[in-house]
Amino acid sequence: MQVVSSYGAEIKNKNIPIRHTLSLYREAVRCLTEIYETVWTELSMIDQIKRRFNEA
Repeated sequence: MQVVSSYGAEIKNKNIPIRHTLSLYREAVRCLTEIYETVWTELSMIDQIKRRFNEA
């Protein structure tokens, strides 16, 4: 699987209550990444990008 985009962001005010949300988001992304790694071979065989997205 090839990463085709990424981004970074900096939170300037560190006292806002967003740490829990970020933790949940990171855990969800980690979980989905593991799932996609296991099925990427099958997904990569689908030529149509929109269909591949819907299958995922």
